[in-house]
Amino acid sequence: MGTLFQNPRKLFISLSISLLAAFIFWPAFRIVIYSLFCGFDDDELTNVETTETRVMTFLFPRNAEYHLRLAHLLGVRRYDGGDDYRLRERVAEYKKTLELDNRRDSAYYSLGLIYLDQGSVDAALFMFKKSVELNPSMPVYHSALAQAYALKGLHDLAKEHRRISDEIRWPMLSRH
Repeated sequence: MGTLFQNPRKLFISLSISLLAAFIFWPAFRIVIYSLFCGFDDDELTNVETTETRVMTFLFPRNAEYHLRLAHLLGVRRYDGGDDYRLRERVAEYKKTLELDNRRDSAYYSLGLIYLDQGSVDAALFMFKKSVELNPSMPVYHSALAQAYALKGLHDLAKEHRRISDEIRWPMLSRH
């Protein structure tokens, strides 16, 4: 058998596994070390988390959870004057999430908010309908759908979804 240094194949495999483990766990280790010794402000922590999540989406491209997390992290920081590249990247990550797992209600909702912000009310309406269809117990989804209906001039549907949202938020009030 011999030691690792006497067997080049074992040495190569051992080094490969060590490098892969270091590559995967380095971002998390860096967060811990930096936060213990230097402290973080929110933007720095978000940048580290975003970098870590980018690495994970690269290593595991078929994992919808990582794409969804990256899309959410890309939306954490706001820039004066906008950041078109970051917005396009966010939309692409939400779409990739839905391509991998079309049952992610928060991805539909978040895309709907982006479309609504861009003035694409029809696209936003579709996204909000899907989010409500997948998770009808989320009051914020009904509120967003009500807003989109109101912008389309469908006031009866808007009132209905506002009522549903209020019933979910405050069930005790809706009984009286």
